[in-house]
Amino acid sequence: MIMKPVFLAICLIAAFQSFSQINVSTDPLKTRYENETLHFSNGYISKGLNGERIRWADLKNEFSVSPEGAKEFDRFRKKKTTATILAGLALGCVVTGSIIEHNTPKSTPAAILIGFGIGFEIGTIPYFFGGEKRLHHAIWLRNRDVLFPVK
Repeated sequence: MIMKPVFLAICLIAAFQSFSQINVSTDPLKTRYENETLHFSNGYISKGLNGERIRWADLKNEFSVSPEGAKEFDRFRKKKTTATILAGLALGCVVTGSIIEHNTPKSTPAAILIGFGIGFEIGTIPYFFGGEKRLHHAIWLRNRDVLFPVK
């Protein structure tokens, strides 16, 4: 009488162990996700879950699998370039205005240059955040096209 429940328990444990040892990573979608998708964190873009970092110069090649992602990545680069130019102009205006102010105190051109510099720096904000938004969207589009290719 007691042998049947013990035998049944042993069979259930053996069956559970054999089912738990089935390799789940044979799923092609999971494998593609782990090896081919891009991930953005800490200012770096890595390919796959192993964390292989991709240089910014090589990133354009990664978007060859996704035409929509490539367009969005180009929009990101334009915004990034605009933000960089505006930041450079801001720095140049502030430094030049400070030099003029140091040489001739209470100079109106110095105040105007410093004001332009502050304005240029404030002007970089929408380009910076808009560029980040475009980059995240480009990565999302590329990952979508890698995981679910259009045939």
